[in-house]
Amino acid sequence: MKKILSIGLNNALQKILIFKNIKYDEVNRAESFYECASGKGINVVRTLNILGANAKVTGFIGGNSGKLILNYLNKEKIKSDFVFTESNTRTCITLLNLKRNTSTELIEPSNRIKRSEVFNFMKKLKALLKNINILTISGTLPKGVPNDIYFDIIKIANKLNILSLVDIWGKPCLKAIKAKPFLLKMNIEEFKQTFKTNNIKLKILELLKTGIKWIIITSGKKNFVIGSDNNIYKVTFPKLKSINAIGAGDAMLGGFSFAISKDYDKIDVIKFATATACASTLKIIPADCDKKDVKNLFKKVKVMKYEDR
Repeated sequence: MKKILSIGLNNALQKILIFKNIKYDEVNRAESFYECASGKGINVVRTLNILGANAKVTGFIGGNSGKLILNYLNKEKIKSDFVFTESNTRTCITLLNLKRNTSTELIEPSNRIKRSEVFNFMKKLKALLKNINILTISGTLPKGVPNDIYFDIIKIANKLNILSLVDIWGKPCLKAIKAKPFLLKMNIEEFKQTFKTNNIKLKILELLKTGIKWIIITSGKKNFVIGSDNNIYKVTFPKLKSINAIGAGDAMLGGFSFAISKDYDKIDVIKFATATACASTLKIIPADCDKKDVKNLFKKVKVMKYEDR
C-alpha cells in the first residue's frame, strides 16, 4: 500500500455550533455543539483514513488546544507526528444555520511560529518523507513561517520521486509552483487573486505547460474545471442538501490522493475526488464522509472535455 503524508502548518481546534436560525445583533443559542481537530492538513488525512489509506499528518500544534487536537486525532485513530510549539494553536468556529442551510466560518489569527520551530519541522519532515509516495500540502502559513517553505518542500519531494499535491494560493503559491508540484488546487477566487486574471482556462493551459500535471479550480456548489495533459475538463455533480460544506475541498484532495495511490484512470480520479468532496458535505465534521455515499455519488459525477479552445 502506498504511503501518503499530509502537511498542514496552520491547524485548528474546530468548534461547530448548530442553530435553527441565526439572527444578527441578538443572542443566539445553539441547538447542538461539536468539537474536533481540524485544519486543512488534518482534514485531508481524516478523509484518507476513512477511505482506508495509509496516511499521516504533520505540522505545528501547541498549547492546550494542541493537546485537545492530539486527543481527538487519537480517538479517530488518525496517525500524526507534529512539532509542538510554545504558542497555542488557534480555534476556529463554524456556525451552521439550518433555516438558510448555510455554513459560516470564524477563524482566529494564528500565533507566531518561532524560527527554531520551523527548523525542527523541516528536520522532522526530511525523516518522515522516507518511504512516502504521495505528499499533500494544504493551507495558509502561520506567522513566522517563510513564504518559500512550500517551494523548498516540493523540491525535496521531487528529488525523492514523491508526488506533491498542493492546495495553496497567494505568494506562497507563486513561489511553490516554480518547483513544479504534481497538482495545484485552489478555489476560483483564490486563483483569480493569485494570478491576477479572469481568463481561467487560458491560465490553466499556461500552467500545465510549465510541468504541473494537474490543476483543480473549484467553485463552491457550482460546477468546476480541471486541467490535465493540455486539456481542460468541466466537472458536474448532483445538487445536494449539504449539512456542512466546510472541508469539502480538503476531502477532494484526500479523495484525489487516494485515487492516485490506487492508480485509477484519469476520469475515475476526477470522479472519485469529486464524489468524496460531495459526500463530505453530508456530514457535520469537516472532511468526514461515508464510503457508501462516495460510491453512490461517483456514478452521478460527469466529466466532459472542453473542445472549444
